[in-house]
Amino acid sequence: MNPAHILYQAFTDPLMGRGLASSRLDDASWRAAADVFHAEGMGLCLKWSRQDDVDKFAQTVLDHAGATFYTSRRTGLVVLKPIRDDYNVADLPHFTYDNGLLGVDETELRTALVSRVKFRDPVTKQDRQVRAKNLGAIHAAGGVTNTSTKDFFGIPTVDLAQRVAERERRAGSGFVRKFKLRFDRRGADIMPGSVFAISDAKRGIARMVLRAGRCEYGTLTEGTVTITAVQDIFGLPATAYVQPEPPG
Repeated sequence: MNPAHILYQAFTDPLMGRGLASSRLDDASWRAAADVFHAEGMGLCLKWSRQDDVDKFAQTVLDHAGATFYTSRRTGLVVLKPIRDDYNVADLPHFTYDNGLLGVDETELRTALVSRVKFRDPVTKQDRQVRAKNLGAIHAAGGVTNTSTKDFFGIPTVDLAQRVAERERRAGSGFVRKFKLRFDRRGADIMPGSVFAISDAKRGIARMVLRAGRCEYGTLTEGTVTITAVQDIFGLPATAYVQPEPPG
């Protein structure tokens, strides 16, 4: 079943799901997401135990599909967003210390050179696994490997499992960086899963494309917007590094 259709039922079904009215969902984004999943052949076979919380089940589907959802601060509607290479870097919001960026703190990001995905064959009822490796990074590390294992038991085929393993390998690559960013209110339109760019001359970053994760929008008395973001794997080629200027 298409992940968008699974989530739609989980959100709107009055007996099994959350029972939201369909008007509470951003129809355009949900249809677009369903089209993306359909084009990718992203069909899932998941058993939903009603003893599980709806939010927990929805997060399982999102993890399988590589997507996120959030409530729009502009419309109040629930938006479904696949995490994909669907943007033009030149069109992204670009923040510097002159137009909203207040501070940049870099944090540790655990990297995985080997991604292992476990999935379940729905015909034979057997658990299987596939791997994706970053051979260049393994060679650079002197043959030392760091393996990340993900259980995606809703994936029914080897082909889809291999593609998801490659997706997870790229997301956990040793080439990405993680940041905690502070903005003034000009950063309030950054939503979970959205993509934006920053420049920080002190760090020698001329333009870096980041993907937003946790978003904290401040309070009435403290208006600072705090965004936890990672370097977007699709925007890596667009990042430029320059030699920082010496202090005055």
